[in-house]
Amino acid sequence: MFIKDEAVSALIKSMRFANFEEASYWFIVLQENNMSGKYLAKRLAIFAAEDCIEPELIVLANTVYQTYLMEVGNDNMLWQVLYWCCKLKKFWEVEQGLEYELTINKAIRRFTQQGIELTPTWAID
Repeated sequence: MFIKDEAVSALIKSMRFANFEEASYWFIVLQENNMSGKYLAKRLAIFAAEDCIEPELIVLANTVYQTYLMEVGNDNMLWQVLYWCCKLKKFWEVEQGLEYELTINKAIRRFTQQGIELTPTWAID
């Protein structure tokens, strides 16, 4: 039985675990259940932006999504993005990604504890 949200979740988790074979299976499940190329391109672009550390992949995924918005995208483009989403490093796998996450969490804690602060003088024109 096809349940869209579960299939999408399986696809995303497969990409997070760098399992191209498993991701390919769930990608086909989504395609065979009439998920549009535009929808799949959007999901891949979101994944690349949220999970992958490689800026080039974010550009590629967004470019492919744009081709689908212009109605000129094709499956080969999607498969390439899917492959690289699986194979390239995720932000939590590299030092820069950990620094990124720690810095954001520190800023969240600062805001939660202190609220809105006065704007620093160096930021005012």
